[in-house]
Amino acid sequence: MPHRRSPCCRAPLRPVSLGLLTAALLCSVAPSPPATPSASPSIRPAPTAPSAPVAAAAGITRKLLDERPVEGLPGMKTQLWRIDYPPGASAPSHHHPVVGIGYVIEGEFDSAFVGESPKHVSAGQSFVDPARIEHRMFRNASAQKPLTFLVAYTIPDGTPIMELSAAQRVRLKRAAAPLSIAQPALYPETLEQNPLTQKFLVSSLREGAVYEVGLDGKAERFIQDERLTSVLGIAVDARSRRLWVTNSDLGAAIRSSARGPKQQAGVGIYDLASRRSLHYVDLGPVLPHGDHLLNGITVDARGNAYATDSLSPAIYRVDPEGRASLFLANDEFRGPGINLNGIVCHADGFLLVIKKSTGGLYRIPLADPQRFTRVQTSRDFIGGDGLSLVGRDQLVVIANKTPAATANAAFVLESRDGWKSAEVSETCALDASYPTTSVVLGGKLYALSSQLDEWLGASPSSRQALAQRGRRGEILEIGSIAP
Repeated sequence: MPHRRSPCCRAPLRPVSLGLLTAALLCSVAPSPPATPSASPSIRPAPTAPSAPVAAAAGITRKLLDERPVEGLPGMKTQLWRIDYPPGASAPSHHHPVVGIGYVIEGEFDSAFVGESPKHVSAGQSFVDPARIEHRMFRNASAQKPLTFLVAYTIPDGTPIMELSAAQRVRLKRAAAPLSIAQPALYPETLEQNPLTQKFLVSSLREGAVYEVGLDGKAERFIQDERLTSVLGIAVDARSRRLWVTNSDLGAAIRSSARGPKQQAGVGIYDLASRRSLHYVDLGPVLPHGDHLLNGITVDARGNAYATDSLSPAIYRVDPEGRASLFLANDEFRGPGINLNGIVCHADGFLLVIKKSTGGLYRIPLADPQRFTRVQTSRDFIGGDGLSLVGRDQLVVIANKTPAATANAAFVLESRDGWKSAEVSETCALDASYPTTSVVLGGKLYALSSQLDEWLGASPSSRQALAQRGRRGEILEIGSIAP
C-alpha cells in the first residue's frame, strides 16, 4: 500500500536564503519566479523555426567563483558559477539537481526544457533552470560571439551542478542478505530516501510515524505527530526539502483516530531538514461520504501532491500551501478490497497509478485527468503496490498479494510510446514477507519487506503477542541502476 516517486517530478525549490552571492547576482534584474521552469517574462520566444543545431563544441568552461555554507541547513552550500560558451557551442541533454538562478552577462542563448517551446535569452536578462527536468537543448545562439553567464545554486555538498541525461537502466537480481530494521514491530509500509543524509525513510502503519534508517539498520524516529494514526505513503520532495505523508486509520495502530477506522484521511507536510510540521491537511471534507484509506502519494514539478484513496475511487490534490481538492474520481477505480495504490509523477506531465485489486496500470494527464487511459500491458499486476520510475521509460512495480492472487515479486516495465503501452523486461521473485515498495539509493534498488499481511490479518487480541514478539521489517537489495 504505498506510493512511489520520480526524481524528475518534484516540487520547485522553496525560497531559501541564497546569501549575499545570489543577492549580488540578481540586484540589477527582476527575479524570475522559482516555480516557473522557464526564463523571465521579458524573454522573447525563440523563432519557431530556428537554424539547424550546431554540434557541441569544445571550450565550454565552468568556474566556481565562490561558495558559502547555508546557515541552518547542514551539508548545503550556495555556489556562484561563471560559465562560458564559445561561439556555436551547445550542451548535451542534461538536468540540474536543484533550481538555478542565472543572469546573462554577454551574448545570447536558446534553451528548451522537456515539454516547453524554446526560449531565447539575451545579455541583461535573468533566467531559471528548474530542477530534475530534462534540459533538452541549450546552445550559444551566435556562431560568431561568445556567451557568458552567471548562475547560483543552493545544493548539497559534493553534488554536481549538472548531470548528463544518459538513460538509466534497472538490473534486477536475487535479493541478498536483508538489512534488518533495528526497530521492532514497526510494520513499515513505504520506503523512501532522505537526500540530505543518504539514509532510508520508512513509514510505520502500526506507530503512525516515520523512521530514518541507516545502511547499518539503526533506526531513529524522524517524524512523530500525535495527529498521525497510521502512515502508509511517504514522498520526499528534494527540491523544496519537504516530506509528505498520508494519514489513515485501519483500526490496527497503537492510536485511534477520532473518526474511527476507515474514516480518517489526511496529509502531513514536514520540513525535511528541521522535521517541523508545515501543514496538516484534512481531506475528509473533500469527499465526505464513504470509506477512506489514504495510501500512495507523489509530487509534481510545481509542488502539488497527489494521493490515492484505496477504499474510495479517488485521487486528491494538495497544493504547496496545503489547499486540498478532488483531482479525479471515477467508478473505474472501484473494486473489492484495496484498489488505487502506488502512484508516481512523470516529467512529461502525467501520473502513473496502479490498481491493486485488478493489477491495472493507468496513465492520468495532469492537465486533463478525465482523459485517463489504461496502459496496455501483456499481463496484469494483481497485488501491485509500490511504483518507482527510473529515468523516463522504466517503471518498477512491487506486487504482493490479494485474496485472489499472490505475486511477491518485482517487475520492470518499459515503455517506448510515452506510457500508452509497456512491456515487462525483467522479473524478480521476492520472499513471502509482503514486499510493498522500492527506492533507489546510491545506485542500488532496494525493496521493503513489511510483514503487513501478518499484522493486518491478525485478530485484535493476537496483535499484542505480535507486538511483543517484535518482528522487524527488512530492506532487500534487489537490483542496481546503471547507464
